[in-house]
Amino acid sequence: VLCALLVGFGLIDDVRAETDCTYPVHDAFLVTLQPGDWQGVVLSNSGADKAFLVEITPTAPSIPGAYVERYVVQPEYNGRVWNDVLRMVIPADHPPLDAHVRVYDVSSLPVIDEFDTVLEPGVWHGWGYGETDQNRGHVVEITPLEPSVNGAHIERYVVQPEYDGSGWYDVLRIMLAPEAPPLSVQVRVRVVTDWPILLTQRVMAEPGEPVAVGLGAATQHHAMIAEIGPALPATTPAIGPNVETYAIQPEFDGTQWNDVFRFVTRPEDPATEYTVRAWMLPGVETSALYMPVAASP
Repeated sequence: VLCALLVGFGLIDDVRAETDCTYPVHDAFLVTLQPGDWQGVVLSNSGADKAFLVEITPTAPSIPGAYVERYVVQPEYNGRVWNDVLRMVIPADHPPLDAHVRVYDVSSLPVIDEFDTVLEPGVWHGWGYGETDQNRGHVVEITPLEPSVNGAHIERYVVQPEYDGSGWYDVLRIMLAPEAPPLSVQVRVRVVTDWPILLTQRVMAEPGEPVAVGLGAATQHHAMIAEIGPALPATTPAIGPNVETYAIQPEFDGTQWNDVFRFVTRPEDPATEYTVRAWMLPGVETSALYMPVAASP
């Protein structure tokens, strides 16, 4: 109702309303990231129907090659309750970095899978979702269903393309921290299919070598989801996961901050061509924001 009124009075347009009302801003704040410090901000108590998309925009220049190393929303137990915590870190040899952080609530995205399971500590659990589909991005929500020990947390989770010896498949991987006891959780997997496409690009990955794809200048209201899959027809690597890690990272090129998609394959796998696709949160004019940049190696 509020959105309809704002559109009716001309305070926001229909496109802006799609973001502000369908994917509202859950939190926005300024932060100074300290080198090597795994800083955390509690977003909410962990619970079903709480899925988030994070955008980090540095607000000041830094050294050439500076970047935000990692950021993730992960469930953490503080001895009393489970919280969804945004964790962020820059490399230990970088200077402190001032940044604007915006967290969007994307809980209205469609759910393609929902299940309960028990996570074992330190195990890289996996669930398949059929053949790799490069026409959808994924958002994963993990909700613990029982108390645990103080400091317990979800160590890592990702939907990644894997080759099983006969074909490529999308696989959800989740790891519980090794020091935590087994944990019952509810998992929901949401998908993006109809957001504006910012980029589709084929890139060749050499074994164990990081690959960078520029996504344009890092600006506010520039939240993205990216997905990677084999370029078709695909080559056939060894059985098992092929893309070790991937992430969208703000990076400073000496002049401006850019958003860069980075990934790396396993050292034992052959050179493979991949397709990277990035979607923009609706409500932003992609042509005005996307200017291809040469990402630093």
